[in-house]
Amino acid sequence: MGKAVLKSTDPVFRAMITALRARGSLETRPLNPLTSNPQRFRPMPTDFSTIDLATLNAAQGVMVAALHNQVCQWEQDSADAAAGGNLSAASMIQHWAFAADLLSATISTEFTNLFSQALTARFGDLTPTTHRSVADQVLDAVALEVAASQKVPELVAV
Repeated sequence: MGKAVLKSTDPVFRAMITALRARGSLETRPLNPLTSNPQRFRPMPTDFSTIDLATLNAAQGVMVAALHNQVCQWEQDSADAAAGGNLSAASMIQHWAFAADLLSATISTEFTNLFSQALTARFGDLTPTTHRSVADQVLDAVALEVAASQKVPELVAV
């Protein structure tokens, strides 16, 4: 026997929703909680030249490492569940691990894109020229960033 599927245009569905609302049993809330109160959240700055590249690298490393650790944990949990004969749970946990691994790659890619946008905003378009490759230009840009973050040594009179 199949399950009944109710669509929002179905009169039975609408009657059930109306009855639940009348009893106070149905709570309605916005679909996207981030946009329900836009004053709570600040938009990301559009001036990418002010983004600290070292912070971007550190954030990327922390997030990717945390996800990688969770993937390893879930893979172990999946292997344990399979060894215990619970193949359904093992499969589900393995899917979680795969999704987290995919998310880790996506986060890494997005951080790399943001890093590239910040470099472009600071140093202009980094396209290869006859004199210098993009890799050389990026290396120079990163060297400038590192140099800018270093403290200036104090001069001591002898």
